[in-house]
Amino acid sequence: MALRNAFVDGIQLREIGAPRVGLQTSDNNRFLRLWHEVSVTDSNFSATDCINAFASGKKWYPHNKGGIYRKWYGNLDYVINYQNNGQLLSETEGAAVIPDRLVFQEAITYSRLCSGNISFRLQPNGCTFDSASVNAFVDEYQQKYVLAFLNTNVAGTMVKIISPTINTQPGDIAKLPILFSAERKEIVDNLSVENISITKQDWIAFETSWDFKKHPLI
Repeated sequence: MALRNAFVDGIQLREIGAPRVGLQTSDNNRFLRLWHEVSVTDSNFSATDCINAFASGKKWYPHNKGGIYRKWYGNLDYVINYQNNGQLLSETEGAAVIPDRLVFQEAITYSRLCSGNISFRLQPNGCTFDSASVNAFVDEYQQKYVLAFLNTNVAGTMVKIISPTINTQPGDIAKLPILFSAERKEIVDNLSVENISITKQDWIAFETSWDFKKHPLI
């Protein structure tokens, strides 16, 4: 009963930040690399928007390609050739780009294909994303609260009801109901920020991250 009422009383995610898939390269071997396979001096890990990226003249940018089950933060392994705001990509037959206003923007993301439980993460600024991942661009005030809800068992149960397959489409996630609680928002936001921070520190603690500085045991 409570689960059914949530769909009646809640605000659908589509009204807060409609989820959508990202770009398609049509040739991953040509456009994508693991971040450590390319020159760091020709990479930009901190682009804030397309104007900033174009001005940098860099070739390689972080690319969100979905990945394994992981909540809150991580699965940032790839870079994409997005020089001159993806000029070469946009000129490639069969490729599909995303609007400039969505490129390099912070978002809530998940991997579209998952054989087990679904997991949601914060995609940091500076990333592009592709069709293997889905992004919801929620405003900063609501973002952490929404991310916290999406990573609950309740949301996981709802997803299985709406989409009982391994391929969870943006339209499925868009139907999830968000019930905002003014009394609990600060607590939920703080817990969400803490979980993101803990998971980020875990991610950057190893050489597989481009933010790696030193091993935590040193």
